[in-house]
This record gives sequence, structure tokens and C-alpha cells, in this order.
Amino acid sequence: MRNLIRRSLLIISILLLISYVLKEKSVDASSLNNDDTYITEPTKPIKDATPVDYEIPQENLRPIEEATGSDIERILGKDDRILVENYTSYPYKTIVLLNMTFNNITYIGTGTVIAPDTILTAAHNVYDSRLGGWATEITAYAGARANKATIGKAKVDKKYVLPEWINSQSSQHDLAVIKLKTSLGDQTGTLGITNEMKLSEPIETAGYPADKGGWTLYKGNGLLKKFTNFNVYYDIDTYGGQSGSPVWNRDKKIIGVHAYGSSPLNFATKINDTNLKLIKKWTNIPVGHVYNKDVTVSKSNISVWNDFQFHIKKPLTHIKLGNVYKAKYIYKHNNGQTYLSLYDNKNKWIGYFNKRDVSDLKGTLLNKKVKINKNNYVIWDSFYFDNKKGLSKNFYGKTLNAKYSYVLGNNEEFYSLYDSKNKWVGYINKKATQ
Repeated sequence: MRNLIRRSLLIISILLLISYVLKEKSVDASSLNNDDTYITEPTKPIKDATPVDYEIPQENLRPIEEATGSDIERILGKDDRILVENYTSYPYKTIVLLNMTFNNITYIGTGTVIAPDTILTAAHNVYDSRLGGWATEITAYAGARANKATIGKAKVDKKYVLPEWINSQSSQHDLAVIKLKTSLGDQTGTLGITNEMKLSEPIETAGYPADKGGWTLYKGNGLLKKFTNFNVYYDIDTYGGQSGSPVWNRDKKIIGVHAYGSSPLNFATKINDTNLKLIKKWTNIPVGHVYNKDVTVSKSNISVWNDFQFHIKKPLTHIKLGNVYKAKYIYKHNNGQTYLSLYDNKNKWIGYFNKRDVSDLKGTLLNKKVKINKNNYVIWDSFYFDNKKGLSKNFYGKTLNAKYSYVLGNNEEFYSLYDSKNKWVGYINKKATQ
């Protein structure tokens, strides 16, 4: 009987241990998923436009798709493309017209500025074995219109394509990065990049379709209908010449590079984690990982940056000691510093903060009975201090449970209050209690 009891206890112990280990593995897997999400932020231009004439007339240039035999019309039913009238406004000014020369013939395509000296585009705009291999010359025109590029132009210095594209030229790997000889992105701004996407999320694309002249920007809106490990699919009309166009989400972050037409859906090369790591390597852009923590500004006289070239500082007018923001992403820069990308409670991007200038906002378990002894304090719904949950005068003289304590970067301490029925009351400054 004793042996039976011992065996039973041993089996129970083993099962509990297995359960614990499995639980721990589940937690680890969750954290790994976060680590596999990468991001770069969009940036605004910092220099004025310098309009230039085209080097060659644009009206007779053909889209690259015609030359490669992949000229498939990509209008899905009714043509829903929209002329971009504000083509010199952000984010459309980041989308550039490409002139690519193969075998002494120049073709048109589309690209997107993702760093001051870097453009993201389709690989077949850069390398195609059917056209003899690498393009011998590529010029990028920003703010393209019939007579000139109204923002500026840049020549390409270096070209990179996914290694698999050279070997297979598969639609799964049709992505390229081209480095410029000058910083055209200072005049256009940049779009961000992410490998994070959701089915049915609203997306947009824009480019230079050949059937509209080839120098006029058209856009389309739709939904992300499907994605695989290598491609994203959507119900947006496109046409030849738009290969290399960005497909971006509401946050102005690119999730794919348009390259192909099909039925019933057009599709792009996906920004997956492997591709984004290569983009990082080729461009030297710091790539962020998901952080998703509330932080509080804990130092004065700080710098908040618009980009990782540190060209321009963001204004500090509304950034005060003790302010709380959502740190969505964390970046380890090659200068040895760590930066956080901060957003306000309305999901508006604030800028890049050095991590040493903020502190994670963490609650400390307190479970202390306190009495409200001031009647002129606000009880807040959050530490963004934009929504009042109540007033201290409504609880004057009452004893509540301060379950947690929070200290902001300005050393102001707040209690998270609960009533006798364990219902949350809100956040109140410690000074309103005794």
C-alpha cells in the first residue's frame, strides 16, 4: 500500500513538473514572437525641393514588365485607381519614379525612399537575367510630373537584391535595395518598414503606371486579403510601371513591395523578418523590436530625434519631465546607444528617445489603507492625464485601498485606488491622502 502511494505521489509530481515546464515554454514562445517583429519608423523631409529636368524624355519609355514578358494588366474589374494630386505631400513624395537602363534601353519603374540615401524597389527593376543581368544605370526622380521632377533626383551608387532572386527569379524573392550617391531622402522623407501585418487591415499603394503616361502618380486603397511566408495579396488595382511600389499600412509602414498582377488578387513581395534583416544589413538602418511598455520622462534637457541620422531634433514644447508615453519599439544603434520609439495616447509618434532619458513605469504593490484628506485633486483614468475619472471631493474623508504605487519621472507619486468592494477608483496624487 505504501509503495502504491509513493508511486502515485511520484506520478503526480512528474505531471506537475511537466505542466510547469510546458507553461514556461509557452511563455518563452510568446516572447520569441515579439522578438521576431521588426520595425523602422517613417520620417519627414528636412530639406527643400530642388526641381530638375528629366535626362531623357519620359513619354516614350516602356514599363520594365513589357521587356521581361510579364506585362499583365492588373485592373481588378472596375478601375479604382486615383490620381494623386498632392504628390509633393507626405507620404506620396517618398515614392519615386525610376529610370532603369538595360542593354542601352531605359525602362520605368517605381521605388520608395526608406532612408536618406536608400530606395526599396522590386528586384526585377535592378537585376533580370532576361535583360542581361544588372541594370547599368538607375536614376530616381522625386515629385515626378510631365516636364520635370519637382522635388529632385539622385543617381544610384550600389544595388542589392535578395540572393534567391539571382538564382531563381521567383516572385517570392522579388525585392531590392538601391543605395544613392546623394541623400534624396532629406528632401522626400521616408516610409517606415515592418514585418507586422494583419489580415483585412486597410492598406494603400501608389506608383507610376505606364498607361497613365508613366510620370504621374496614382494610388489605390484596399484590404490585405492574404499573406504567405513570402508574399502579400490585396484587392488593389495596379498596372505596368508600378513594380517596386510600396504597399503600406495606416502607420505609413511598408509591408510589401508590389511586383505582380494576377486574378483575383494582385500581390507583393512580403517584408518578412529575413528580408528586413537583409534590408538592415544593406542600408545600415537601425531596426526596432517590439517593446510595448509605458515609460516616463525622467531627465531634463534631453534630445528627441526625428531620425537615426540625427539630422534634426524634435521640438520639446509639450515634452515635460514626468510625461508618460507608450514605448512601442526598442532600437540598438551602432553608436552603442539604445533608443525607444515613443507614441502618445492617440498613437501619434513623438520621436526617438535615448533609453537613459526615460524610465519604465512600473507599479509597486502597496496594499495600504489611505484616507482622502484633500478635496481639490483629480482622480485620473490613466497617466496620460487626459481623462478624469472623478474628483477627490467625492471621496473626502473616506478610506480606500492604495493597491499600487507609481512614481513618475518628476518624482510625483500616485496611488492606484480601490474601494471596499475591490472596484477600481482611479489614480490620485499621493498628496491628496494621509
